[in-house]
Amino acid sequence: MRRLVAAMVAVGDRLVFLFGDPRVLAEHGPDGGTPPDDPVIALIERGQAEGVFDPRLTPQWIQRVLWALVYTGHTEGELSGVPRHGIVDTVVETLHNGIARS
Repeated sequence: MRRLVAAMVAVGDRLVFLFGDPRVLAEHGPDGGTPPDDPVIALIERGQAEGVFDPRLTPQWIQRVLWALVYTGHTEGELSGVPRHGIVDTVVETLHNGIARS
């Protein structure tokens, strides 16, 4: 998951551009869903099977949270100058642990 987040952050400006166009999501699958062979969904399902991700959450929910965190990280980096590695660390930390106090 960390490698995926790093790759997404590296092309964050392109993701923000693409996902800003509702036609992109509409073409991603019926009713804006994910295609059956989506590699991100497969990664999440594997993580759930291995006990890394909560199986009570749908893979689609986890994927949407991931997209939201990457978008937020990209925006924060643009606004505050946080370097990409800092964004990756923050996105992964938030994805894995949420915002609860340890």
